[in-house]
Amino acid sequence: MIAYHYSISYREGSSLINDYDKKSQTVEPFLMALRKGRDWFDLLLLTEMYHARLAEREDKFHNYVKDATEAVFEYVRETEFAKNSASRINCVYYFADLSAAVKAAYADWIDCGDATKEEVKMLEVQVTDGSVFEYDQVFYDRAYELMKQHDVTNALACARHYFASDKTEAPILEYLSSGTNHIIQEISY
Repeated sequence: MIAYHYSISYREGSSLINDYDKKSQTVEPFLMALRKGRDWFDLLLLTEMYHARLAEREDKFHNYVKDATEAVFEYVRETEFAKNSASRINCVYYFADLSAAVKAAYADWIDCGDATKEEVKMLEVQVTDGSVFEYDQVFYDRAYELMKQHDVTNALACARHYFASDKTEAPILEYLSSGTNHIIQEISY
C-alpha cells in the first residue's frame, strides 16, 4: 500500500518506527492505572495535571491529556477489540492520499503554531507487510476533547466507536499499521 505520513521527528532513514517518539513509555502508566481501575486512572490523571501546572513545562510536546487519551484507546482495544485491530501506541499513522495528509499536518501542527511547515516532513511510504486498519480520527479527536474535561466515560465510548470502525458524518480516515514500511520519498507541499 502506498500511503502518506507527516512527521516532526523524521530526520532521515529508510523506514518509520512503530512507536512514535517512544510514546508507549508515557502512555504505559496510564494504561496500567486503567487496568487497576477507574479510581487509579482518575488519580493519575489529576496527579499529572498537577505536575504539568506546577512545572509549567517548557516542553510543548509533552501532553498528559494525549497520553491519557491514548491509554483509554489502548485499554479499549486490548480488552474489547484485541483481534483485528492496531495498537495506536505501536504503529505508524498514514493517510491514503497526499491532500488528506497535508490537511492533517496543518490541523495538528502548523495552524496551531506547534510547528512550522519546514519542521513537518511529508513522506510517501510503502507499507510493505502487516495489516492496515482504517479508523475515523474524529472519534479520537472527540475523546481527546472529553479527556480535557476528565470525562473518561464518554472518552471510552469514543474509543469503542473508533475500534468498531464506525464512521461519523464527516470522517477523517486514518490508517494504522504496525507492519514494516519503506520511505519512498520526502514530498514538498
